[in-house]
Amino acid sequence: MAHSTDSQGRGAAAQRGGTLRFAQEQVSTLDPMALGDVYSATVAAQIHRGLLFYGTNLTPMPDLAESWTISRDGLDYVFRIRRDARFHNGRPVRIQDVIYSFERIFAPGGDPGLAGPFLSVIEGTDAYAAGRATHISGLTTLSDRQLRIRLTHRTANFL
Repeated sequence: MAHSTDSQGRGAAAQRGGTLRFAQEQVSTLDPMALGDVYSATVAAQIHRGLLFYGTNLTPMPDLAESWTISRDGLDYVFRIRRDARFHNGRPVRIQDVIYSFERIFAPGGDPGLAGPFLSVIEGTDAYAAGRATHISGLTTLSDRQLRIRLTHRTANFL
């Protein structure tokens, strides 16, 4: 989207609230697993939440995860889920829901879509996608609110 300008073409101050309307092509799906076009992804990003999101300066910010740590070797990420994270029907988000989302991406016989190249660095995704494992081994529940994600190798673009 273009930067805001006033009637003289000068940069306008950001405003909070209100309604933003914009025109785009028809959305083909809101299922994050089936996204294949930027139009659908733009709308889906407004209704689906992730562990983190990127702030205005592209810094990872808390979303469903209230905090996270990264091990010194860069292989283990531990996310702590917010206590108040809930689905639209009021049910609390659990660690198993997060694991389900990752396993849905790599379901045997499926297509990991746009997320595949970024998330295939999680340990065990290959075996799970090939049907040789019942779960992704790199996803471990540490407590009712903590999830550890283990990577096969260090990468700068995991978050």
